[in-house]
Amino acid sequence: FGDALNCDDSWRVVVNYIDDQFRQYFTDESGLNRKNIQDNRVHCCLYFIPPYGHGLRQIDVELMKRLHQKVNIVPVIGKADALTYPEVKKLKQRILDDIAENGIQIYQFPECDSDEDEEFKQQDRELKASLPFSVIGSNTVIEVGGTRTRGRQYPWGVVEGLYVAFYHEFTFMLKTKMPLDHGK
Repeated sequence: FGDALNCDDSWRVVVNYIDDQFRQYFTDESGLNRKNIQDNRVHCCLYFIPPYGHGLRQIDVELMKRLHQKVNIVPVIGKADALTYPEVKKLKQRILDDIAENGIQIYQFPECDSDEDEEFKQQDRELKASLPFSVIGSNTVIEVGGTRTRGRQYPWGVVEGLYVAFYHEFTFMLKTKMPLDHGK
């Protein structure tokens, strides 16, 4: 899968970890002392995809195929500030096409109840349309307009580390859409 490396089994570490967590939970749940069971199962995988390239790499496809029956996969394009808005839009579509072509199941947000208010329904539509998510991360604290925030400083300006729109979408998803178990 790599240019010069043999990464054929690189997915195995991730899959084994997830399987081990499920096995441990099952063992604990089957035991006599079930009061203090710690649930370390993996329920959701935020699958980060690099911004360069033309969609999913072969290793991404292989790992996602092995994960999608075990956990909810939420695809995320990392370092989105490396791309222009049209490039992000094009990459998102290519990733969705690759996911469909390879029969990979990603997390599908449940439909809104018909009695939800219009604002909630609009947030729900925007959330569904924004997949795969795109993010900008930073571990550097900078000052922007008198406010300290995480971000990246460029010659032309500053990019804040977490788009406010994405933050609201992501918070909305976690609070309202993610099931307590992976449902499989």
